Amino acid sequence: RGVNKTDEAINVYDAINKISPNARAFLNKGVCLYSINMKDLAIANYDLALRLNQNYTEAYFNKGICLSNINKKEEAIEAYGKVIQLNPNDITAYLQRAHCFYSIGKIRYALQDSNRVIEMNANVPEAFYRRGLCYEKMERISEAVLEYDKVIELILNDSRERTTAINDLLYDAYFSKGFCLRRQRLYDDAIKAYLHCVDINRNNEVAYFQIGI
Repeated sequence: RGVNKTDEAINVYDAINKISPNARAFLNKGVCLYSINMKDLAIANYDLALRLNQNYTEAYFNKGICLSNINKKEEAIEAYGKVIQLNPNDITAYLQRAHCFYSIGKIRYALQDSNRVIEMNANVPEAFYRRGLCYEKMERISEAVLEYDKVIELILNDSRERTTAINDLLYDAYFSKGFCLRRQRLYDDAIKAYLHCVDINRNNEVAYFQIGI
């Protein structure tokens, strides 16, 4: 049923573009195609939107998401760079670009983007998490632990209802903290961190396994 509704929406956007090509219609069609896992076609529609509007940050951003998901990280970095060029205060673009830089081993650039987000807004837990991952790769383990503690602090002190994504981030922060503490041979503290993971997700066997090591 969801696919049928998506097909209907795609037909509507095609009809709009047949009458008069419209950047928003191409963008929305791309979003629909992405939702049914037709990522290459989605990218093609984002490109059509960008031909009509070269300053369309939303099209660049969505193109970056698609490219990242099909493991074209360097092209995704370029797309996020366009977003940042047009809007230097776009925190989400910096976070996504940091993720891509990290994924291809460009840790210094990932760290720079994470730092930029924190400079703009020191209440974004994802930025501290990404910075923690960078510190781990750089063997700055004690600093990584502090970053994960900051993630945990920000999430636990936020009175808003937690989304699934935020709960997942909290789990990841505790898990990464536990891994770092284990590397420091602080085994009791590592177990405490992994137990928090279990509290968040009792069905994830990975944390249980780490406790048992």
